[in-house]
Amino acid sequence: MGEIRWALGRPAGQCHTSGSDEMVSIRHPAQFLYLAALELAGFSVIGLCVYRVATHGPSAQWLILAALAAITGAFTLNIPGINLKVSLGDALVFTNIILFGTEAGTITAALDALTGSLRLPSVSRRLRATPFNMAGMALSAYVAGRVYYLLLGGGPIFQSPSIGLQQIILPLAALAFVDYLLNSSSVAVIAALQAKKPIYRVWNENLLWASAPYFASASVAALIAVNFQSITPAMLAVMVPILLATYLYYRTYVEKLDKEISHLRELDAVRERASEALRQSEEKYRAFFEEDLAGDYI
Repeated sequence: MGEIRWALGRPAGQCHTSGSDEMVSIRHPAQFLYLAALELAGFSVIGLCVYRVATHGPSAQWLILAALAAITGAFTLNIPGINLKVSLGDALVFTNIILFGTEAGTITAALDALTGSLRLPSVSRRLRATPFNMAGMALSAYVAGRVYYLLLGGGPIFQSPSIGLQQIILPLAALAFVDYLLNSSSVAVIAALQAKKPIYRVWNENLLWASAPYFASASVAALIAVNFQSITPAMLAVMVPILLATYLYYRTYVEKLDKEISHLRELDAVRERASEALRQSEEKYRAFFEEDLAGDYI
């Protein structure tokens, strides 16, 4: 179940200063503008959601799932081959959106991003990545939630407990797709700018596979929300083992993917060495025959 985050690693084109672990980045000119625009939009949305929840928000039960998302946000997995991470919080975000509304889900997404980003290894990386991740995940959840309720034509389940699973199938698919598309696109853009690679290439090679967990998370969230309709011990007893099992499965998949990528890199290195050896051999033979022919004609 994979909310995607920017981990602010060291792509090609960066070097270290002597005696320091800080990075000297050769930044793309658009990187600062993109970060500023996304963070401004994201924190504006977060502020709006906090205001709405505080003034005429849903039942305080949504805070239980928000707290659980903050806890699970600390357990992230690295996406091999690129400086991005995934978390398990989207099932909790979707559940809060379906049960309590877009604003509750948006704040939950921001908390999930906050706790995960604070685990980055250096202060400079945390300061740079945390605002981006909070803004990007909150903005994705907010837009996805708005699309969900636009298609549903009704309110959250805690206000309309008669809503059935059949009514939310299409809105649910849109919720998962929009959240995945916006979340993956936002991090693909910053990762591509940082690595100076085409955006579509970064997204296609590293993030396309992450779509399935979003739909799985949305399905779990819908089943739980429709059947329980409120936060109860029984609901948590069902959700927590599902999150744990999904995390273990996801970790196994990522480890397998990492091994495959390492194997491909080893094969590329062998091929490059073979090509270099062949080139040097051709140059030696060419030089030998040129010298031999020159001696004959002299």
